[in-house]
Order: sequence, then structure tokens, then C-alpha cells
Amino acid sequence: MANHYQVILAISLTVLPLVSFGEITKCDKLTSCSCKTDKGVVDLTPLTGTNGPRFKDFPAPSGDKFSWNPCKPFSEGKCKDVAACQIQNLIPPSYFNIGSQDSATFVVDNGLKLTYNADTFFDQLGAPNTVRTTKVSLVCDASKDPGELTVDGETPAGSAVYLMTLTSKYACESIPSSGGGGISVGTVLDIILLVSAVLYICVGAGVQKYARKAEGREIFPNYSFWAGLPGLIRDGTLFTVSLCGRRSTSKTYDNI
Repeated sequence: MANHYQVILAISLTVLPLVSFGEITKCDKLTSCSCKTDKGVVDLTPLTGTNGPRFKDFPAPSGDKFSWNPCKPFSEGKCKDVAACQIQNLIPPSYFNIGSQDSATFVVDNGLKLTYNADTFFDQLGAPNTVRTTKVSLVCDASKDPGELTVDGETPAGSAVYLMTLTSKYACESIPSSGGGGISVGTVLDIILLVSAVLYICVGAGVQKYARKAEGREIFPNYSFWAGLPGLIRDGTLFTVSLCGRRSTSKTYDNI
């Protein structure tokens, strides 16, 4: 019976890293400030400013200031109905739309990013259009409520690409409610398997070392079983393949 439990635990330890603990690979847009992954929803709605931008006039190293508001457009200076605005460090200051709410897109690129675009036309006749892009990196931190925004500004200079980083609990994936609440059965099983594996190794190693006075690699519980497991898997695979081959040959002879 013990060997059966060991085999089950071995399979669990092999499969567990592949389930439920991976990084975000995509986030399908739901609204201009929320998206859905296969594990939950990232929703910045609680950060929405209603009387102007939630994050207003945050300074960048260049001396320029930036304002940003998730979900709802705002106006500031000459920035009208925008998601993000650049206030250039000039006298008087110049205002540039650097992102509209309807252009919001969620992109996975070294982490989850919320990006915006805006066409900026200068007042001069015949001046070219400049497409400005804002990228807000979303960093999950459950201890940050509501959150912190840091602004790098135009990076690199002259690129018309503006970088910000939001660190907040609202950048974390939340599990959608299914009526009864709580986490899924699969997640619970994963947690149980992980805790069981850790207990198995820690308690087993303690027993081996202090009760059985084992040393070296023998401290690992049931070392001989785990050391021989790859060979058993290989032999089982070869046996299964050879058995299938025999059955296929037998059927051929029967047909003849």
C-alpha cells in the first residue's frame, strides 16, 4: 500500500508544476481597464477617478508630469477626454494626449501591460501626425491598496513611448464569483498535493536523520524507491510499447 501512495505522490510532483502556478500568457480584454486570463480577472475599476484622473501630475525624471486614469476619460489643460496626458516642463506647459480609453489593449510582454495610443496633431499647418504610446506595467502586490504609480516618462527620449508602472492589489488576478464563492476544487487539490509533498519530504528526512541515523543521500525518505523510479517508468513504457506491437502483429496474422 505504501508503494501505491509513493507512486501517486511521484505523479503529483511531476504534474503539479504544470498546473495553476504558471505566469500569465494572455489576458483577453473585457473593458478598457479589465481583462480575463484562464485563472481569473484583472480589474482596475476600483482605481477609477471620478473627478479628474486618479493619478494626477506624477513627475518623471525628465521633469515632465503625467496623469493617468483607468476606465474613465478625463480632461486636464488641453488634454480632452483622454486616458493619459503628458504635461511638458515648459513655460507655459504644453499638454499632449498620450492615450485614449478606446485604444486600451492588454499585452503580455515581460509581464502584463496596459497600453494606449493617441494621434497627436500639432497646430502648425502641414505638421506631421505623431502617434504616442503609453505602456503601464501592471505589477501584482496584494499589500498595495489602492496602489503606487511610478513614472519613467518618455523612454527612450524622442520615441513617443511613455512608460509607467502600477503596483497594486488590483493588478492581481481575482477569481470570479460562481454564486457560491470560494476557490475551485482543482486549486484546492493542487494546494493539498503541494502541502503533502512538502510534509512528506520534511518529515521523512527528519525521521531518517534523527530516528534512523541515516546520512548523505539516504536522508531523503525512500531514497532507493525514488532512485529506481525512472528505471521502472522506462521498463513499463518499453513493456507497453512491445505489448502493443505484439497485439498489432497478432491481428495481422489473424486477418491473413
